[in-house]
Amino acid sequence: MFHDDKPLFQQVADLISADILRGTYQPGDQVSSTNEFAAFYRINPATAGKGINLLVVKIETNQPGLY
Repeated sequence: MFHDDKPLFQQVADLISADILRGTYQPGDQVSSTNEFAAFYRINPATAGKGINLLVVKIETNQPGLY
């Protein structure tokens, strides 16, 4: 599932972003917690948190490439 071409936290952000674009999450939906993502993907919770935070920053600053 994960590749060595990007940092793991970036890949987590990309996975969540892809789920948003597919309609898995609707406006107002709550995504899984950091610990839930970490357990599901079998990664460190800090890495999952960093990926989620990266996505939040992209959304808040409306950086190109998210949508």
